[in-house]
Amino acid sequence: MKLLVLLFASTALVSALSKPFEPHHGLPPPPPADRQARPGYWGKMGIYQDHFDSGNKKTYKMRYVYNNQFHTFGGPMFFMVGTKGTIESGYVEGGLMFDMARAHGGAMLYVEHRYYGESFPVDDLSTNNLRLLTTEQAMADVVAFIGQLKQVPNYRDSKVVAVGGNMAIWMRATYPNEIYAAWSSSAPVLAKVHFSEYAEVVSQSLSACTDIIRNGVNEVQRLLQHNDGIQKVSRDFNICRTLDVTNFGDTSYFYKTIFDKFADEVQYSTTASLNALCNRLNNPLFASDYDRLVAFYRTTSPSECVEDYNNLVEFYKRTGLDTGNGTY
Repeated sequence: MKLLVLLFASTALVSALSKPFEPHHGLPPPPPADRQARPGYWGKMGIYQDHFDSGNKKTYKMRYVYNNQFHTFGGPMFFMVGTKGTIESGYVEGGLMFDMARAHGGAMLYVEHRYYGESFPVDDLSTNNLRLLTTEQAMADVVAFIGQLKQVPNYRDSKVVAVGGNMAIWMRATYPNEIYAAWSSSAPVLAKVHFSEYAEVVSQSLSACTDIIRNGVNEVQRLLQHNDGIQKVSRDFNICRTLDVTNFGDTSYFYKTIFDKFADEVQYSTTASLNALCNRLNNPLFASDYDRLVAFYRTTSPSECVEDYNNLVEFYKRTGLDTGNGTY
């Protein structure tokens, strides 16, 4: 298992990057709508572009979706803070927050994180404009939203419960007067650049087929020691151009694409789904663990070939709001 962990940890330098057009470690799909649920209502609220520059009075429209079907006068507000993606109404129509609102006579709100979905405080994603993409600004967005909402008599005395991941915890710690409580799941509150512990969890979750993965990766590493092997690996893993093993960016990004296949599967896994994954890897029809690894990789990858690291960098240099590249 240690070799597998080392492989996964070795990709940490590029762990903040994701393959263009491929989803990566976001929220799980929304829960099924509850039978009692009313549809969520959508809206947009004007929020300051920069909360810490008193001379900047520019605002932008932050999108939200809410459901107040259970809310009683003065009842709590369950507030879900968006993450790295567009918000969806399913989170106010079913699931845990829906159950909590029903039990406590609360309202449900889901606000979109700045720079995602339709909530952009800037006209483009040029480097200078990314200076406003900070946790501090995003938390201040939520506090400003709550302040405007509490001007409505029904919500004036409502306690606010933050729901989500690390943002919920940070909100409670930073704004204890505004956030009465926080419910958080999957929330590493200590930000780390080299977060190898995440890879350790992935490895432990796949303990039933770790040997296959390790053997397959070891064979990849062996093949990359000579030219014929480089050509073979490039074909087998559908790399657009022959892998340049002298380029650290290219090789790191290639290994990361292998890691992501397993990390994405583990992220929102169940015991049954992990068992199914290992059963696929244990396919006796293949002659070697390398072949099993290649088959798994190809069946979980889009048909497009894998670009190199420079192509990835160029993709994320695009500054238009409609490029689909997210703001990772």
